[in-house]
Amino acid sequence: MNFKPNEITKEHVLNAVSKIDKDKIELIPSTRWCVIINEKKYPPKEVMRYAHSAMNGEHVWNYSGGNQTNNVLLRLGFEVIDNSNAPIKSLIDRYKEHVRANGLKNEIFKWRLLNDFKGRPNLAAADFQKELKSIN
Repeated sequence: MNFKPNEITKEHVLNAVSKIDKDKIELIPSTRWCVIINEKKYPPKEVMRYAHSAMNGEHVWNYSGGNQTNNVLLRLGFEVIDNSNAPIKSLIDRYKEHVRANGLKNEIFKWRLLNDFKGRPNLAAADFQKELKSIN
């Protein structure tokens, strides 16, 4: 069998995701991109391996990640997002949830520090080490 990415249809991709979810298949995470299907994020290359398998039984994906893979998914009408800020967004989301659940009572020290040091240390100071040591 041959690698035939142009023969993959939207139905093949949807069938692939259905199989991934139904069989609880552990996927290799994407380092940057995610495809959104049924309001869930998936690694594009992994989805396309399963879609190619749904199309002709061959579980391969010979395209590199990024534009080559993403363009196939975009052509089929799927949304592809840059997920490179996911760790930071996750941290912010967890912090927001913590504040919603616990309020700001344990956060007051941060506001006092900001008030006491009035924006210091200045990260752009010519001598940052001296700037840092000047703070009590």
